[in-house]
Amino acid sequence: MNDDMKKEITHMKDDIKNNKKIIEIGLSCSIVVLLLITAIYNFKNNSKIKEVYNYIKETNHKSESVKTINKDIFNKTLIKEKIARWIISKKVWKDGKLYDYSEEYAKRLANAIVDNSKYPVLVTSIIYVESRFNPTAKSYSNAVGLGQISLIHIDELMKAGILHDSNGKELYDVCVNVKATNFILDQKLRLSKGDIFNALKLYSSDANDYSEKISKSYLELMFYILSTETIK
Repeated sequence: MNDDMKKEITHMKDDIKNNKKIIEIGLSCSIVVLLLITAIYNFKNNSKIKEVYNYIKETNHKSESVKTINKDIFNKTLIKEKIARWIISKKVWKDGKLYDYSEEYAKRLANAIVDNSKYPVLVTSIIYVESRFNPTAKSYSNAVGLGQISLIHIDELMKAGILHDSNGKELYDVCVNVKATNFILDQKLRLSKGDIFNALKLYSSDANDYSEKISKSYLELMFYILSTETIK
C-alpha cells in the first residue's frame, strides 16, 4: 500500500469520525428542540397556568392578584395536600445530616399555612426561604421559627392577640409562627400599597436577592401545584 492510499484512508476515517460527531450533535439538538416544543405546548395548553400567568401579568404583580388566585383557582383541601407534598419533597440539614420531613409534620404545617394565611403559596415560599420549614430555626440576629420572626415585633404581635407572652417562645409553635408571618407580611403589603416585591424587601429588611429568592420559590411551588390533576 503506497503513501497516497494510506493518506486517502486516513482522510476517510477522519471524515467518518467528523460525520459521526455531526450526527450526534444533530440528534442532541433535535432532542433539546423537541423537549422545548413539548414544554411550550404543555404551557400554552394548560389553561390554569395561562390563567395564573395572565392574571398576575395584567395586575402588575399586586397582592390582590395573588389573593384572588389562592381564593378562586384552588380548592382549599387540595392545596393543603399539594403544599404538604412539596414540603415533603424538600430536605433539611440538621446536625450535619440531611433529613426528610415526615408526612405528619408536612400536613400539619400545610394545614396551618392554608388556614391562617391570606396568601398560602406566598407564605409557604417565604417560610421555605427563611427556615427551610424548620420550626426551631434561629438566626444570629435572634429571629426565630418558620418565618424567622424578629423579636422587635413582639409588642405588635401581642396587641394583635397572636402572642400572649413577651418572651417569644410561642413563636416556635408552628401555627403561631404562621399567623405571625402572615400578620407581618400583610402589614408590609399595606405599607407598600400592595406591591409584593417592595413588601418582601420590607419583610427581610432589604436583604440581598430576597425578593428574587421568594419569587423563584413561589413559581416553583405554583408550577408544582398546577402541573397535577388536583386542581378544580
